[in-house]
Amino acid sequence: ELIAAASRVSGIGTRAIGKRLADERAEHAARRIQAEASRRAAERDDPRPSLEAPLPDAEWLPVMAALNEVLGKSPAPEPPMRDADGYLVAITERSIASLHLLTSASVDGTAPTEELQAAPPMPLITRLDDAQAAEMIERHIEYVVDPKDDGEPRPVHLGAAFVKHYVRRTDRALPQVSAIATLPLVSARGKLLSGRGLDRPLGLVFRIPKALLAVLPAPASVSATDIAWAMQFLTDDWLADVSATYEGKCVLIALALSIIERALLPERPGFFVSAGKRGSGKTTTISMVSAAALGTRAAAAAWSPDPEERRKALFAALAEGAPLIAWDNIPLGATVQCPSIEKALTSESYTDRVLGVSERRTVAADTIQAFTGNNISPGGDLASRCLTARLTADRPDPENREFKHPDPVGWTLANRAEILRALYVILLGNPRFREENRKPAETRFKAWWHLIGSAIEHAAKEHAEHIACLAMDALPGCPPARVSFRELFSAADDDSEQTGGLATVLEVCRHTWPAGFSAAEMAMFCAQPNPESDAFKSALETAAGKAIKIITPNAIAWRLKAVVDAPIAVGAEVLKLTYMADHHGGHYEVKRCS
Repeated sequence: ELIAAASRVSGIGTRAIGKRLADERAEHAARRIQAEASRRAAERDDPRPSLEAPLPDAEWLPVMAALNEVLGKSPAPEPPMRDADGYLVAITERSIASLHLLTSASVDGTAPTEELQAAPPMPLITRLDDAQAAEMIERHIEYVVDPKDDGEPRPVHLGAAFVKHYVRRTDRALPQVSAIATLPLVSARGKLLSGRGLDRPLGLVFRIPKALLAVLPAPASVSATDIAWAMQFLTDDWLADVSATYEGKCVLIALALSIIERALLPERPGFFVSAGKRGSGKTTTISMVSAAALGTRAAAAAWSPDPEERRKALFAALAEGAPLIAWDNIPLGATVQCPSIEKALTSESYTDRVLGVSERRTVAADTIQAFTGNNISPGGDLASRCLTARLTADRPDPENREFKHPDPVGWTLANRAEILRALYVILLGNPRFREENRKPAETRFKAWWHLIGSAIEHAAKEHAEHIACLAMDALPGCPPARVSFRELFSAADDDSEQTGGLATVLEVCRHTWPAGFSAAEMAMFCAQPNPESDAFKSALETAAGKAIKIITPNAIAWRLKAVVDAPIAVGAEVLKLTYMADHHGGHYEVKRCS
């Protein structure tokens, strides 16, 4: 009636008046909704940005861009991150399923597989599944649907299709993480790298207890006396119950420092802890090193005679980002050789196929590898890439000898702060950080020797020079002495079976065929039924790393191909086998290197 009356008075049609009223009501409702939204925004204490939830069939790219915009700018110490393959990851404390706790029973192979204890939990880079990724997104973004008539927007989760699409991306919008550091790192220039959370340029997540930082030395305050005292404490107190030579203890210190500095090492040596008898302390020694560097006992992987099984176990440990793996259950007297391990030691990353799927994955290869067993040794190419700490026993029951610390691993954990301080004194006291014209780095592991090897060599020198003037008492049978890692690597290579076999082959070839020989001539020599030819054939098999089942010129040629142009010391000379192709199968000759 009011609209009709207004229409008669104004001359405006009822439809026009009705439309005007509807527009005014809609505008009033919109103002009321906006005011309510402003009130809620003022009262909202949720730090997350609020975004409108996309429709199920919304375009991918705008939603992905919105996620990158928010997550990529997260100020959290450990923000949303991706691994090298572009998967969303987070740092979680857990055990590695493929590893077990290093124990005497696991080293000797006497523990059944089902009785092996789980590896200690440690912070690891863990890929997020779809549900975990959805929760991570929800912790950073609030998605809401359009307000209803009552003006109250409803929070919802992001659609599963969008989450699944976001789990793996290669747009580099989120920071990449490659390793976790639970201790400060010493850079190639001698600076102490530490902090809390993700270091974006380095791709490292630092999880360092504040109390630990307080006990570390200042880089500028390390003196020669400090270095000598640090070596004295490490060799004669921490490692007092380890029955190794001074060189062997330096190798163990190098193992501890390699674990600490692993994220900065493009290549790293392997470490053998061997003994002639059970009970000599191999397991305890590696557990002591792990306790000092990681705060937990060592995690181990069972050695398999099958190269494929070893490859799978190695790749699983590298993919999980294990800081240290100790290969145990190695047979008595075994010569350890493995192409996969050799590759991992000399590479910054490692690529292999993922078990059960047709996918290849690249992971960081910064895991430090140790090997433990009775009378084991590296062989082949592994010999020149490993350092050995040999434990000795002077009684039939070495486990019952007198110990300075009845529980060496427990003592290590209780005195970890002091041990770490001594280790960092050695690292920071490296004179190469202060030399303007440094000599070239030694050994094949250049960065490792620059950071660790040279620091220990300098510390051993200072220890030897200061022990008398500081009234230090060295342990009986373990006096300080200068150490050269170049010589230790060279000695390990010279002692390998493959090196000995090659030396025998070259020496016999030079005397038997002074002017050179063909593969056919060597095949005829090897086929002769006498001890001399049998010994030569065995040496050739050892040098080439492969047996000769049927003696033929072609089989001999393939074995010789494996040792051509490999210089080797034979007596006072350095010899190598050369090859020149011709129409008669090629000509081989042993020549002296100039």
